[in-house]
Amino acid sequence: MDDGNETTEILTLGMENKSMDNNKVMEITYFKPKEGISQETFKARNIRVGEEYAALQDGFISRETGVDADGTWVIIVHWQTLEHSQASMAKFGQDPSVADFNEMIEPSSFTMSVFSSKAIITK
Repeated sequence: MDDGNETTEILTLGMENKSMDNNKVMEITYFKPKEGISQETFKARNIRVGEEYAALQDGFISRETGVDADGTWVIIVHWQTLEHSQASMAKFGQDPSVADFNEMIEPSSFTMSVFSSKAIITK
């Protein structure tokens, strides 16, 4: 899909397929905290970032986080539009309220992708 929005198309199929507004996006990031940052410290700050920053941004729908056995974190944020995702990320890099959180992330481990939502399956 090349819609000029630099998003990747994703389609999920399952028991109950509900069509999505084509403008909604999923922002998915993977990263590890820097050496010396405990998982508990990072977890607590991550929750605050979700509540005190992400949830207050225009177009925010939801934010889910997880961590694997190797300490790699994933954050999945759902936005109303690609523009909302882009605006939040641009602000995130400059916002002093999350500067300490950014400093906790190992830059070499950070990857981010944005996907165009096509369907959601719920039970």
